[in-house]
Amino acid sequence: PGYPGQCSGGTPRLTNALFRFGETTLATGAYVLRILLRRPADIRFGRFNQGQPIFLTHGEYAYVGSAMGTKGASQLGSRLLRHATRSEDHLPHPIRHHLEIAFRRPPPRQKTPFWHIDYLLDSPAAELTHVYAVHASLRLEVTIAALLQENPHTTVIVPGLGASDARQHTHLLRVAADERWWTRWLVNQLEALEKQKPGMSSPG
Repeated sequence: PGYPGQCSGGTPRLTNALFRFGETTLATGAYVLRILLRRPADIRFGRFNQGQPIFLTHGEYAYVGSAMGTKGASQLGSRLLRHATRSEDHLPHPIRHHLEIAFRRPPPRQKTPFWHIDYLLDSPAAELTHVYAVHASLRLEVTIAALLQENPHTTVIVPGLGASDARQHTHLLRVAADERWWTRWLVNQLEALEKQKPGMSSPG
């Protein structure tokens, strides 16, 4: 099957696909990826679950991550461009062009799956549709993941999934909600978090 969201003979047109919070000159921060799984799929997340595939229903998912490096591939913009890139010669997610413009940097030349989320984003059934980036000098990943996990519209798929570097947490969640959950509830939560934490300022 082909990869979703690809435009023939032109650049993908995306509107409001990237939401940025905080001081955008900061190279570090946390983020939420909005992922659409267009059809059910069995996904192997590397060695997680002893390498056995995990069945995911079609619908939307949220992944929470962070990028706390100040240089190179560990910067926030570089990490997001990596997520929008598929491995080998597979077509990238359409949002990647939008991220290249916003963060003013090229995508990685190649990608080898490493984190749990890489294996989902490599699936032809999955599309990275939106990115919510919080520029901050503090690590907010666990705090954001906890907020999402406590929300009644999210479901834990398997405990620990997507959180290989944060024990006892789950950073990949199924979201069963309408558009308002993303554009109102999630945005409001990230804006409120921005105002509470030092090292952050008004939305960029």
